[in-house]
Amino acid sequence: MFGSKQASEDGLRKMVKKGKWDKLRKHYLYADKATQIMLANACSESKADGSVNLLTSLLDTEDPEIMAAAVRSLGEVGDDHVVARIRQLAARTPADQKELKSAISEALAKITARA
Repeated sequence: MFGSKQASEDGLRKMVKKGKWDKLRKHYLYADKATQIMLANACSESKADGSVNLLTSLLDTEDPEIMAAAVRSLGEVGDDHVVARIRQLAARTPADQKELKSAISEALAKITARA
């Protein structure tokens, strides 16, 4: 796929810690599914705007596994500004996507508990 490069979750975590947001967006945001999930997991370690922006971009995919990983990470690093975005996702998520629905509920609970 466009922008796909081999990446390890550890390598992505290092880039997240260093704040390499442009490089992460350019090379990994539109990579294969496994890389996008690793990116979502790596972003759970930074509350920086760049991390939250990448995670909200991952919510625009059509893959429920990628969206669930992004929502779980937003539950770790998101603030009240992402609650509306997660609620929009909850409203359009079919009931049969139980993993994503569960991730949404858990993320909202975590974010509101911190607020």
